[in-house]
Amino acid sequence: MASSSPVLDRACALMKGAERPLIWAGGGAVRSGAGRLVAELALRLAAPVITTYLGRGLVPPEHPCAVPGPIHARAVGALWDEADLVLAIGTDFDGMMTQNWLMPQPRRLISVNVDEQDANKNYVSDVTLVGDARAVLEQLLPVTEAREGLPDLERRLAAIAASVAASVRDDDEQGLPDPVSL
Repeated sequence: MASSSPVLDRACALMKGAERPLIWAGGGAVRSGAGRLVAELALRLAAPVITTYLGRGLVPPEHPCAVPGPIHARAVGALWDEADLVLAIGTDFDGMMTQNWLMPQPRRLISVNVDEQDANKNYVSDVTLVGDARAVLEQLLPVTEAREGLPDLERRLAAIAASVAASVRDDDEQGLPDPVSL
C-alpha cells in the first residue's frame, strides 16, 4: 500500500473529521510489534486506546491515552458509545470483547488487518487498510494530522480510572466471595 493510495487518503480524511476518535487494538497489533506506533498515533489523535485481552501490554498502562479498564466497565463502554470514529488495529471484534456483538456498529470504522474478510466479519469497516499492523501504521502515522485535546482526554481517563476503582470497591463491600478462598 503506497502512502498516497486512495484508501490511505480516505482513512486520513475520516480521522481528520473525527471529533471523538477511539483506538481499539488487539492481538494482531501485538504480534506485529506495533505498540510504539499505536502509542504515537494515539497521542497524535488524542484518542483513547482500548486493548482487547490479546492486546494487553501493547500500550503501557502509564501512557496518557491508555484506557484504565476493560470495555465491559460502564465508564469504558461509554467511550465506544461516544466515539464518532473507531480505528481498529489487529482485531476482528470477537464476541467476548463485544459482549457477543451487543455493542453497536461504530459510526465510522477504519480497520487495519492482514485479512480484509476477518476485519469485516463482525463490524463493517468504512475503510480497511490491509496489511501487517506495524507496516500499515508506519505509512499512516506520517500522514495523520495532529489533533488538540490530550489534556481533556487525560482528565477523562483519570475519571474513568476512579469510576472503575469505585466499582471494584463496591463489589468488595457487597461481600462478594474472594475467588482465591473458594
